Amino acid sequence: SALAYNFANPLFEAIDEIRHFRYIRYIALNKSLPPVSVESSKEMQAHHPPLYYLLSALITFPIQSDAGVTYDPPPNPFWGFRYYEPSFDNKNQYLHPPDESWQFSGTTLIVDLARLVSLLFGLGTAINAYRLGRLAFDDKAIALGAMALTAFNPMLLHSSVSINNDTIAAFFGSWVIVDSVALVRGDVS
Repeated sequence: SALAYNFANPLFEAIDEIRHFRYIRYIALNKSLPPVSVESSKEMQAHHPPLYYLLSALITFPIQSDAGVTYDPPPNPFWGFRYYEPSFDNKNQYLHPPDESWQFSGTTLIVDLARLVSLLFGLGTAINAYRLGRLAFDDKAIALGAMALTAFNPMLLHSSVSINNDTIAAFFGSWVIVDSVALVRGDVS
């Protein structure tokens, strides 16, 4: 279901996805981390820890794209999103061609691969929930339930199909929790 959600989620519409994309492109194009400044932090999240961006840049740097470090998708002139009131206004901030999700080249491929990195860390988080259920309750059904609750949590699912570093933080955080419980129980291998 996460892969279907990935293709249904328009490019750069997830929160700050364009800024995370620019960070990845900076590393891929310049072979270095971006300088941290007020401007770079606003435009590309340069103040964030680099591991997710380094991994994404590593798998996307060979892909040819016109999208550079300052890339801006075509803006939607009818965008009128107001988060504070329910309405039928136009939620997409950018214009999207009808076949955007099925272009497996250039910018779209870079986005899909960077989202795949997020998805792998989201999957790892769900596996850690299973491990925690097994450690804490020694019950396969409870462990599977914990994994399902984690995997189908709407926010984790959304983060797992967006370019961001939230899933890597969730993965390593859940890993520390599982290993801490294992240490307390004496189940460290």
